[in-house]
Amino acid sequence: YPSFSDVLGESYYKGDSHWNYYGAYSAYTLYMKSLGLEPISIELCNKSISYMKGDLITKISNGVNVEKVEHFSIEGSLEHKVYDNGVVNTGRIQEYINNDASGSILIFHSSSIDWMKPFLVKSFRKSKFIWNINFDTNEVKGFKPDHVLTQTNERFLVRYPDS
Repeated sequence: YPSFSDVLGESYYKGDSHWNYYGAYSAYTLYMKSLGLEPISIELCNKSISYMKGDLITKISNGVNVEKVEHFSIEGSLEHKVYDNGVVNTGRIQEYINNDASGSILIFHSSSIDWMKPFLVKSFRKSKFIWNINFDTNEVKGFKPDHVLTQTNERFLVRYPDS
């Protein structure tokens, strides 16, 4: 298994089941290197600060644990959205075009992809995000991506792809 030893900071928010931008960037970097592709530099990211209640902490308390969090953004990375079916959560489909990059990627995912999305959109010419933990071979055949990524949380792994 790849190592997250190069994480630049904490990889998860306290009291939350999602990785943060440092964790997402680390996973993105490992993924890109596994493809033989150069990841974008974290130096391209703009950082901002906000405060949030983690999804786990709100389930066990009244949410008094509010955490200061860093947000990363990359100028122009999400401005190339060409399709969004508007579904909230499971079933959402979004497509992006970035004419400054090459290649294509299809991503089957859960909510944690939101922290990795800016990096992926900036790295590929065509990106299609499908919020579904099930691998859909018809989507692969239809989109014909150069790369396929599945991202899910361990608690959702109930079956593996047939082929």
